[in-house]
Amino acid sequence: MSTSSREPRSPPRQPRQPTSVVYLTLAEVGRNLHLSRSKVYDLIAHEGLPTRRFGRAVRVPLVALQEWLGHRADERTSALPASWTAPHGSRARTARRRP
Repeated sequence: MSTSSREPRSPPRQPRQPTSVVYLTLAEVGRNLHLSRSKVYDLIAHEGLPTRRFGRAVRVPLVALQEWLGHRADERTSALPASWTAPHGSRARTARRRP
């Protein structure tokens, strides 16, 4: 059965371009952040470190890791007293002198 005489043929589909996502192994995450392997697993389980699974392999998308780190830094900064986050020199310093 030929359909060429009855229906016009649609153009061939272009192959999908692969995305350029960089994935890190858990060992690479630990090395880059100077953390132990067990600490990386702890961050995944309790702190929401983003991961992707490929079968049994667990990977961390680099961009997601960077965003996660930035978000954590923002959370920690907002929880600190204002005097801790103020620029140097903006707070009056008093020197203690001994008599």
